Amino acid sequence: MMSQGSDTEIALLSAEVRGVEARVRADPFLLLDVMPVAMFVIDSGANVVFANDRLCALTGHARADVLGRSALEFIDQRDVDFALSLIESVPSTNTSDALTVFRN
Repeated sequence: MMSQGSDTEIALLSAEVRGVEARVRADPFLLLDVMPVAMFVIDSGANVVFANDRLCALTGHARADVLGRSALEFIDQRDVDFALSLIESVPSTNTSDALTVFRN
């Protein structure tokens, strides 16, 4: 049986949860950055607007060097046609569209 926390413990945990929620709302890419897989977010022109730490580690590029470049530069050449078809199938919006292409 789990013991019940004190009111003080519950208040501290609630405050911590609210703090995490505020950080995620302020930076929607925060959760993507800690993912253990390489990920990027592109704009409607397929340019990288966000790259997580794992993508940077795998490619050997600093984040600043990845941003603004074509996402196609970071996709295995055998997957470029597939990636282009995915990009073209995403409706254009005013927000960034996420695209992830993996190769085993």
